[in-house]
Amino acid sequence: MSITPSLPRMPREAFDREFPLLSENDPRKKADEKTREIFLELLKLEHLKLLSKSKFPDTPLYSVGMSWLKPIEKKPNENSRITIRPESKEEGFNDLKYFIENLEHYIKNGYPVILPQNDKLKILCDNPKLLLIFEEFYKSLFNKEIYDVSFYLKDLKEIFLAQSILEEAAKKLQILNKNWGFKIFKKYEIVLSLSGADVRYKAEKDQIIYLVLPKDIKRAKPCFEIIIHEMVHVGVDNMIVREYNLNYYEKERLVDLICMIYLKALLPHYSEQPIEDKSIDEYITEDTILNNLPLAIAKFVEKHPRD
Repeated sequence: MSITPSLPRMPREAFDREFPLLSENDPRKKADEKTREIFLELLKLEHLKLLSKSKFPDTPLYSVGMSWLKPIEKKPNENSRITIRPESKEEGFNDLKYFIENLEHYIKNGYPVILPQNDKLKILCDNPKLLLIFEEFYKSLFNKEIYDVSFYLKDLKEIFLAQSILEEAAKKLQILNKNWGFKIFKKYEIVLSLSGADVRYKAEKDQIIYLVLPKDIKRAKPCFEIIIHEMVHVGVDNMIVREYNLNYYEKERLVDLICMIYLKALLPHYSEQPIEDKSIDEYITEDTILNNLPLAIAKFVEKHPRD
């Protein structure tokens, strides 16, 4: 009978030398903590899935470290129109730079700008021209002291759970695209950002930029309503708003009506904006939205000529 030899043992001193514990200041320890935090959030999502017995969304999940932009659990469904991710460091700094450089313009026009909370940025906000001199310093500051994947987790989770609603909205908007040319993205990439004035889109990249709010600011509307509202803006801004020279309030009212009428099944509690001039309303019905919205707007403009 053969005897299995015992495994070789390593003295404790040698083990400690070969596999030392990470110190509190070791960046690898911090990365491990972030990874654990993300996986805890994912476990919570999986728990919610089991509780609701609903289909778990096929959105790709993301990790931290050198490969944090790569899916870590499963690939997105080929038919999926929605993907979600945090901004990269480069994207984050470029957005920060843009909004600081244009901060005065946004404030002057009544648009509150959200920026990452950092004492060193306050000096920059007071004197944006410092960016021209110390851009590399502030870029390093953003990368090392401000950018943190954990800041995006709460919003990432909320949008992740709402993916099925966003997918349905994309399908319904695709019908308008076929019927009269409503603009759609091939895929809507939702990018979470730490800087900005509000949700916005980048048509050249098929992206919707979703602003991550500080913890002390509560969002007034659910994430899916905010994103769908922006998806509608994507669809009408060029071929209707610019083509027929609609003003700001007419544009926003039109988007509200599409959300309240055509997308009412997905947005039964949609919060319309407090717009007094509702003269466009009589031209917008479910039929006109579905079949020929440009014609309805042409009739509206004919009765309400542009200056």
